[in-house]
Amino acid sequence: MKVLIYGCGVLGSVAAARLAQGGQAVTVLARGKRLEDIRRDGIVLERFADGARTHTRIPVTDKLGPDDAYDLVLVMMGMHQAPAVLPALAANRHAPNVLFVGNSVSGGGLTAALGSRVLRGFLLVAGTTLPGGAVRYASRERSRPGWIVGEPDGSTSPRIREIAAALDTSGIGVEICPAVDAWLKTHAAMISALGAAVYAAGGTPAQLAADPAAAKLAVGALKESLSALQGLGIPILPKGALLYLWIPAPILAFLLRRMLRSEEVAFGFAHADKARVEIRMILDEMLALYRRGGRPLPALDELNKWFR
Repeated sequence: MKVLIYGCGVLGSVAAARLAQGGQAVTVLARGKRLEDIRRDGIVLERFADGARTHTRIPVTDKLGPDDAYDLVLVMMGMHQAPAVLPALAANRHAPNVLFVGNSVSGGGLTAALGSRVLRGFLLVAGTTLPGGAVRYASRERSRPGWIVGEPDGSTSPRIREIAAALDTSGIGVEICPAVDAWLKTHAAMISALGAAVYAAGGTPAQLAADPAAAKLAVGALKESLSALQGLGIPILPKGALLYLWIPAPILAFLLRRMLRSEEVAFGFAHADKARVEIRMILDEMLALYRRGGRPLPALDELNKWFR
């Protein structure tokens, strides 16, 4: 499959290199220093688990032209950045499938701009860019889904099956999710509550773990977020996230503080200095969504005051 990776930060770099290694015809779109790094060195990945490195040479471009043809475009950038690429995508009529991979509260604006070409999804990868341009990352391998993809209408269409098969060549497991909007809203609910709490506590998971009051507030905000989604009739997906509602708050706060001290979680927040704007945007959109249900949100309102 001929694939364009639009945006080559951590997620885009991992997707591009792993798909190219799996035999897909991958081109990346990058600009500035990242463009120079890839032209010079290719994409260098360093695996968090064991430090193993790969060097993958991949064609790189700095634009998507109206007549450029790709089977699939993977848009892999922050939620606050994605709207800026819509004009170039709308002007191109030779890429029938555009999969937006990343945090997303609603796909309405995407569909309005691109129509039936839009698919939505997520890639469960954590990572950071090292000095020199290498990307250190941790991902789920094929034994557990790392790619979550779906059609906006919930169908399991021939094209989503074909795209899932192509993504599976990356060696990262794929799940076709019939309710991808609900999955993305659940993820946004959790990441906005916990991410905002990390920033409010000082910016690192360890600082949140060391602050019992902040951890208690984070748990309250998380429970309120998921309860608000349920109140709006939005399923909680994956279903394992329901545990955050069922576990008593004091036990969940204890477990959260212990988890936040782990090296893996610290690494997962390694990009936190670059994600503040996106987390702020997600929290604002989720709060607007929750308020439609009319429920009181005391913990979220308090957290919202802290995270400014």
